[in-house]
Amino acid sequence: MATPNSHQIFRQGSQLEGSQGEQWESSNSVEALSVELETTRGSTIGDNRDLPCILFEASPSLAITSVSENITDVFGVNRRAVLSQPFFLHDRVATEDRLLFQDKLRELAANGFTSFVHRFTAASELPLWVAHSLRMVHRNGEPLVHGCLVPIRESSRLLALDQEAVSRFVHKLGNHFQLLTLVVGSLKNFLPKSRESDVLTETLEKAIELTRVLSDCNQVPSWVSQLQLLDVVRAAIGDRSAEFVRRGVRLQSDLKGIPDDAYILGSPYLLEVAFGHLLQNALEATGDGGLVEFSGYVKVNGSQNLAWLCIKDRGSGIPARDKDQVTLPFFTTKKGRDGLGLTLASRFIEMQGGGLKITSVEGEGTDVAIVLPLQKGRDAACA
Repeated sequence: MATPNSHQIFRQGSQLEGSQGEQWESSNSVEALSVELETTRGSTIGDNRDLPCILFEASPSLAITSVSENITDVFGVNRRAVLSQPFFLHDRVATEDRLLFQDKLRELAANGFTSFVHRFTAASELPLWVAHSLRMVHRNGEPLVHGCLVPIRESSRLLALDQEAVSRFVHKLGNHFQLLTLVVGSLKNFLPKSRESDVLTETLEKAIELTRVLSDCNQVPSWVSQLQLLDVVRAAIGDRSAEFVRRGVRLQSDLKGIPDDAYILGSPYLLEVAFGHLLQNALEATGDGGLVEFSGYVKVNGSQNLAWLCIKDRGSGIPARDKDQVTLPFFTTKKGRDGLGLTLASRFIEMQGGGLKITSVEGEGTDVAIVLPLQKGRDAACA
């Protein structure tokens, strides 16, 4: 099957009324949008040169029809030339980011909105990093695209390896670890049992485990679907229940505040893994015979319904000096642990559009609140 080009993608997107079937209303022009933004500051923009971003309006094929004046200052290109080049945006995306650009255009066509960071070729032919947002809108029944380009300068995050590069490194490491495992296993068959061979095996297993965690931390949701929140929570509790029984710790759940029709959009696997890490963390902080509580409720925040899930232990708590570091990779106060549980949980929950709030008092215990946005259309019954 041929890969659709940008024009085909936007032709599909032009038929959309929005991700939930609503119709987006637009202002009359980019200049009107700019003035509207500035109204809150009590001043007018004039030629838009003081904006920290470039605003534009485009056709469904991404041919720019209106753009703020500051495009000349930022990219060094003539504004009139931009308006006369129907493929200006396509041509200026750096070669390294073309595939990303195409993927994001498909996301725009499917969801009515997308945002991403990529390299943009300025008039100097040097790459400039930008944060790019696009939204499908409609005016008088006609589809349009509203966009915003924000230059990003001197950010060390932009120089980090991307996920595909990290995945390739992990794959190569995995191949070498397989070979090492075979060699170590072969050596143990011929050499006498010793402490050194045991240490070698343990070290190899730990290296493999850390590589696996790196792979987990680097991944993004490969499959996102509408999930019944209680199903995921109950699955995570079920996976950890035997360990709680073995340790003599009681796990008490009170999920009556989460209705059966509470749905979220996310990855069931990553979300269940996140809940599992948080439960394991609470278990390890609780002494034998202790109690861990898992509760939940729905909270209305303006037009958005939020699910709040709370995991509470009465363990040793987190020292005040460590509270800001607990989600950092490899930070731990527990002997023999790698300090990656909260790191992965925080990352995976953030991938679902949610967040973690950790409250702890040393000597009294820790409360971890997971906040997740509920699906529009499904969450009306949850209010």
